Amino acid sequence: MFTGLIERRARIAARGLRGNAGKLVLALDAPLDDPTLGESVAVNGACLTLESVTDAGFLSFHVLEETFSKTNLGTLPLDSIVNLERAMRSGDRFGGHFVSGHVDAAVDVLAWSEIGHDITLTISIPSDLRSQIIPKGSVAIDGVS
Repeated sequence: MFTGLIERRARIAARGLRGNAGKLVLALDAPLDDPTLGESVAVNGACLTLESVTDAGFLSFHVLEETFSKTNLGTLPLDSIVNLERAMRSGDRFGGHFVSGHVDAAVDVLAWSEIGHDITLTISIPSDLRSQIIPKGSVAIDGVS
């Protein structure tokens, strides 16, 4: 589980698919504290499993074709910035919302406006998901709840 509160950002360094599986490699500007291979990390909201960490600050994740088709991780240009959040630990306080990291769809932002300190986004919702959206419910956009 995640909170939707972004901890840090990274750049997309490389990605690719062979058949229906592949890799996503991210470049960090600053190292993660105590990264653990196999831990869950939300990348733009998608729960991925950390496969490797290099001393040069690269994180590698195994991905499936579905990861690239249901998120923007397959279409963002290389060097694009993505949001990262490590999974919640049992017993930790959290200040966000419960976010599963299971992405249902990539949607378009139709409008963006600022009202005081608030930002309002208008997004497209696929018709098959509209019945699952409730007033005042939480929706994560690029991992931000």
